[in-house]
Amino acid sequence: MHRPAIDDAVIEAVAANTDFEPSDVKVGLRTLHDAVRDRLAEEFAAARDPEGPDHLLLSGPDAAWFAFGFRELESALADAGYEVDEDLLAAAAATNLRAFQEAEGRTVSFSRSLARTYEAPFLYPVRVNKPEPWRAAERHAFATVADLLLAGFAPDAAVDAWAVESMGLPAAEWAERRGVAAASVREAAERARERHGTPGKRVDPADDVAAPPTDEAPAESVYDPGTDRLFVPTDERRAARGGGDLLADDAPGET
Repeated sequence: MHRPAIDDAVIEAVAANTDFEPSDVKVGLRTLHDAVRDRLAEEFAAARDPEGPDHLLLSGPDAAWFAFGFRELESALADAGYEVDEDLLAAAAATNLRAFQEAEGRTVSFSRSLARTYEAPFLYPVRVNKPEPWRAAERHAFATVADLLLAGFAPDAAVDAWAVESMGLPAAEWAERRGVAAASVREAAERARERHGTPGKRVDPADDVAAPPTDEAPAESVYDPGTDRLFVPTDERRAARGGGDLLADDAPGET
């Protein structure tokens, strides 16, 4: 289990008003944190679902805050296979609330119509540390769009290319969501696809690797003196040339 980044002073202040020791509250915090983190992907997806309420309060590079009713917290623990005393859970929830209000300088607000859906109209913020693979994926997504911007793509075209090429969304579907012509989305995606297959695709190219179409490879050799690049042959070419190590046979020697 991973301890959420909540100051000891906050934990101790809440524990002082309960029958629990600060160490007990820390156990409750760790367990609650891990239970919510287990469903991090589902919580982010729910936050973007137009059919339901958005419970995502804040999201930063290291952590996110979500709001839950007390029964929802109990459900998250049960789904994760954890058992926590109800009073200890209440202490952990209160600790998260105090940390949110003191550290972030914010509180939780929600509509009266949403309040009617809860047995007790009170929502607790819960801080969840983003796992390193999740953070790495977010950094990769940012870098992908940033690379397209640095390559001269307009911001909307960069997002279009990322949505279609990186996320696999159908161009027509994404175009409808954006309210633009599908042709412009396809054009952005095609530009990104061509860029990935073009040597020197980086803003500051070095010894890069590219993915050109197979029919653009030299017909007679794996080496193209015009670009000073090698091309891995297809199985068909290897068979036609009699197999063997074509790269070694056709590669230019060191000078």
